[in-house]
Amino acid sequence: MYIFNIYSVFSDRHFVWHNLCAASVITKNVLMTAAHCLRPNEIQSDPAKNQIYLGLSDLNGEMGGQYSQLLSIKRVQQHPNYNNVASYFDIGLIHTETEIKFTKLTRPLCLPKTHHTKIDTKAGRSVDLAGWGWTDPDSTSKELKLRHETITVFSREKCNGKYNVTGGDDGPKREKFLPDLFNNTVLCAGLTVC
Repeated sequence: MYIFNIYSVFSDRHFVWHNLCAASVITKNVLMTAAHCLRPNEIQSDPAKNQIYLGLSDLNGEMGGQYSQLLSIKRVQQHPNYNNVASYFDIGLIHTETEIKFTKLTRPLCLPKTHHTKIDTKAGRSVDLAGWGWTDPDSTSKELKLRHETITVFSREKCNGKYNVTGGDDGPKREKFLPDLFNNTVLCAGLTVC
C-alpha cells in the first residue's frame, strides 16, 4: 500500500506546507484521492496549484529523502456525480505534470480487474486503510505518522440499520452527507458496527 500527500504550497519568500489529503498512485501520471480533497478550500482556491509529495510517511519528517518526489499537478478531476455536499461518488483523480518514478517506496495501487457494482458481495472481507488524521474523536491533534489499519467491509443492511440518519444528536449532519444512507457508491467498513 502506497499513500502520498497532497500539499498546498504558497509562497511569500518561502514555502509554507499544508497537508491536505492522502492519495494513491494508480499510473505514472495519475493519483486517486477523495473528491472532497479536490474542491477549492481556504488554503488554495485552485486545487491544481497544489503539489504532490511522494515518499514521506512522517509529516514532521525531513523532506527530500532518497525516495521522495515533489510533483506539480497538471489538472484535477472530481467524479462527475460528486456534488460537494453528500458523500456519494467521493472519488477524484490528480494528473501530474511529470511522470512519477516508481521506486522501492513508490508503486501503483493494485485495483480490481473488473468493475464491481454490488458492494454487498464484499461484506466480510478485510481491506486496508492508511492515512493521517485524527485517531481519537476527542483528540485535539492529528496523527503525523502514516498509520495503517486492516478493517472489515460491512453490508449496506448492517450499516443502514446502525447509522439511522434521523436519530441522535448528529442525525441532521448525517442526513446531509448520507441522505440515502449507504448505497452502491459508498463503502461501509470499520473495526466494528455495534
